[in-house]
Amino acid sequence: PLSYASRLTVVRGETTGRALVDWDPSVVHPNLKDGDTLVTAESATPQIQAVGRDGAVLSKEKYPSLGPILAKLREKYGDQAGGTPGVELAVRHTTTEAPDTPLLTLTEGRPGKLRTTLSASVQAAAEKAVKRYGESSVVAVKPSTGEVLAVANHREDGFNAAFQGTVAPGSTMKIITAAMLIDNGVTSMNGPAPCPET
Repeated sequence: PLSYASRLTVVRGETTGRALVDWDPSVVHPNLKDGDTLVTAESATPQIQAVGRDGAVLSKEKYPSLGPILAKLREKYGDQAGGTPGVELAVRHTTTEAPDTPLLTLTEGRPGKLRTTLSASVQAAAEKAVKRYGESSVVAVKPSTGEVLAVANHREDGFNAAFQGTVAPGSTMKIITAAMLIDNGVTSMNGPAPCPET
């Protein structure tokens, strides 16, 4: 419930001596100023829940690495997530460009669901893995589809190295490089391969 204290000032008329109300919008609500009105309206936008491929809700509280990523997903795809806004009691400021000031939520909205390819169980494992090492990042990808199953970072600077870092692939890539050389006839299984300077 909404409750607040209010004060009404009564003065005597200069010529009549009759009691008169010295009206001020704050009598109705302390936040009301001249020109403001109380309105019931839809809350700005419905909340958005990001959910994994298994339907589990993905939150930055449970999966800290996802915080900035979920914010960007909501920003980019929030309009497509559906949901219904709630209804709130608010102060509408007609004399300024300020947005409405919410006072009370009358009905809760239904959050829209933003489906992702992330897997809650794989994400939990990725979060646990990166916590074991400083300045570490991981991305788990489903090779058959290219879908991202998990992304986790454990960095002091907050940089999303998992998606934005540029590092050499390391020895794992040698297998792919060797397979490409053989497939393209540059060398054979037991033959030498050229190694020009770059």
